[in-house]
Amino acid sequence: MAHRHLERRPLGLVSSMVTALRTGDADGLADGLVALARADRTAPGRSLRACSAMVLRGCGIMLLTLAAANRGDAVHVRVRAPDGTAIRPRQAPPMLRHLFRALVAESEGNREAADNALDAAFLAAPPQERTAVLLTLLEWAVELVESCERHGLPRPRWLVDSPTGRHHKPDGLVPV
Repeated sequence: MAHRHLERRPLGLVSSMVTALRTGDADGLADGLVALARADRTAPGRSLRACSAMVLRGCGIMLLTLAAANRGDAVHVRVRAPDGTAIRPRQAPPMLRHLFRALVAESEGNREAADNALDAAFLAAPPQERTAVLLTLLEWAVELVESCERHGLPRPRWLVDSPTGRHHKPDGLVPV
């Protein structure tokens, strides 16, 4: 398995899954999810929740960066219904509404509210669908990374570097 060495390195695992999504590497994304499932054998959901929180933090950083650079222009992420169509957050299923609230709270610097909303998102999703929380956050992260790149803005290094086994501080930014 390609990501076996990443089971102990959640930053590398998150980075590899973002890279897999950006490049359309379904096998790479599946490998990352399998690595998470293996890591969660001893403490179900812990690694999935930890990786989701990391991606949420990265998304919050990028939203703030984009908002500061856009000087009032709208910055957004797409909320999608299960069938893939774009919807307003208030029309979304409970899991997505909680996840969107978590992202808003994180971007406002309210970590406690972000963590509570993230926990609510996990509780709103049936156990067999909880990976959808992380997958949605990864999709938002890809959207925000690409938006930062288009605008020549920095992104969290640990979200965009190819996994090399190196650890990056979660707040370290890399210029375009």
